[in-house]
Amino acid sequence: MKKLKNNWYMIRFVLRYAPGMFILKIISTLTSLAVNIGCNVFFLKTVVDAMEYGGDFQKILLFIAAIGALIIFDGILTSIYQERISPKGTLKIHKGMHNQIFDKIKHVELENFDDSDFYNSYILAINEADNCALRSFNVVTSLISNILAALSFSSIAIFYDPMLLVFSIVPVVATTFFGIWQSHISVAKREESIYPERKGDYSKRVFYLQQYAKELRLYPSMNKKVVDEFNDSVQDRAHIIDKYSFKMTVISFLCSHFQVIFCVLCMSIYISWRVIVQGSLSAGVFVAMFTAVNNFTYSVGAIFNSIPQITENGLYAERVRKILDYRSKMENPDAVPVEPEAFLASFREIELRNVSFRYPGSDTFVLRNINLKIHDGERIALVGFNGAGKSTLVKLIMRLYDPTEGEIRINGVNIKEIDVKTYRKLFQVVFQDFQLYAFSLGSNIMMRDPVPGDDRVIDDALDKSHLSDFKDLKEKNLTREFDKDGLIPSGGQSQKIAIARALAANNGRLVVMDEASSALDPVSEYNINKSIFDNTAGKSMIIISHRLSTVQYADKIYYLNEGRITESGTHGELIGQRGDYCAMYEKQAESYRL
Repeated sequence: MKKLKNNWYMIRFVLRYAPGMFILKIISTLTSLAVNIGCNVFFLKTVVDAMEYGGDFQKILLFIAAIGALIIFDGILTSIYQERISPKGTLKIHKGMHNQIFDKIKHVELENFDDSDFYNSYILAINEADNCALRSFNVVTSLISNILAALSFSSIAIFYDPMLLVFSIVPVVATTFFGIWQSHISVAKREESIYPERKGDYSKRVFYLQQYAKELRLYPSMNKKVVDEFNDSVQDRAHIIDKYSFKMTVISFLCSHFQVIFCVLCMSIYISWRVIVQGSLSAGVFVAMFTAVNNFTYSVGAIFNSIPQITENGLYAERVRKILDYRSKMENPDAVPVEPEAFLASFREIELRNVSFRYPGSDTFVLRNINLKIHDGERIALVGFNGAGKSTLVKLIMRLYDPTEGEIRINGVNIKEIDVKTYRKLFQVVFQDFQLYAFSLGSNIMMRDPVPGDDRVIDDALDKSHLSDFKDLKEKNLTREFDKDGLIPSGGQSQKIAIARALAANNGRLVVMDEASSALDPVSEYNINKSIFDNTAGKSMIIISHRLSTVQYADKIYYLNEGRITESGTHGELIGQRGDYCAMYEKQAESYRL
């Protein structure tokens, strides 16, 4: 029943986005059934009886004309469905379901992407959601068609000889169990194949994505490594085929041939005995019975064969539902509504109280017992070696993750009590691993389609990030993936575009710069940092940088070591403490002096 519900869940998307497909499919099913019964039962019986007993040829012609009209009508419906209704409906379902997935996934917490089971469900949903809906639609409409056919042909068979139904039902029931077994093995095989398929897809992406091109040419050994990984993924998939091939071969044979062997042979013997030995059936009745039972057998077989299809599709639908029915843990339905402008204007401070954090599935704490405050207008810096927890701390502050222990408060209120979308409007961010999109420069800066009035904002952001030469290129696509005349910015230019993006989001109250100038030369770094400081005056700021020349003007510096804050103070205070910060600073200063 659960798998039936899962199939109905998927069919609702067909009814929502392409109701015409369902309506025309049902009409076509009914006309096809009428053609089948008319041609294969009554027409043959009428002609054979006319041959045996004599009949009116004109009535047969009228019968043929009626069936011909029905065939033409059915053919027109089928052609319209196949060439117009189904292709357009399939696109509507594809668009509608993926829009739902895209909308849903933006509410999914980042921690779920660290969960391989959830991520596999997400990949399956992206690749199979609309196909799953269409499979459910096809199997259910086929089920309806076969139920109607079975009822019709069984009525004819029962009218002549109820015993014939036995030869149809017995093998069908047995085949059903074979089919259910087959569906479970098929789903297990598919799920086991997801990881090697993803591994193979990754290898292919490495070869066609531009960011890998230079290194693959400079390091042939890595090129070979990627090829080896691709070949391993193919080999892993081949092993999976070998693992399941014997079971699948046996079950496939039983599903497709057991029913035919049992039913056709036994039924043929029985009907032949009734006609030849007993002589109790006319030639016309024999033809009608034989055809009706064959069609009944096929229809009932198709009904029972649909059960494993429903089972298999229900198992896939379960994965899709996991994504579409996902409820965000961060989006608090009880959060008190507040206008973003009022919320931003009311900002006074953010406080972390005894915050510790470990990533889902890990036993190792990345952050331990963090306590700090960021006041309105205060500029703090987070420094430390790689892996100290700096970027993770910022992700917690932006509520991309929630603390494992402790709490984060804004203006004395736990951030979990505030609408997460409103809360995140607080930030203007340049991520260390920022991404540029294959859209126009203007779209990359505004992070949406530019609207009238945005030109001034974009130009201003480009000026502040020292990209004034790009102001006439706002309509140009970044990358040439979809535009042969697109821009290919350098690493430094790309980082400046990311900074322009943060500066364009001028309504935030807390600016986050995570290694925002790491790709810039020292002169550009100085100019950009000065521009950022000048243009975010009065706002709070979190700076993460390995270059201590960038952070020495912060109001307060926090030094992190193995997930703990071990030192804090101004630049001068920390130099005076002669601790780890001082040692790091002197090491960098020494390298410049050399």
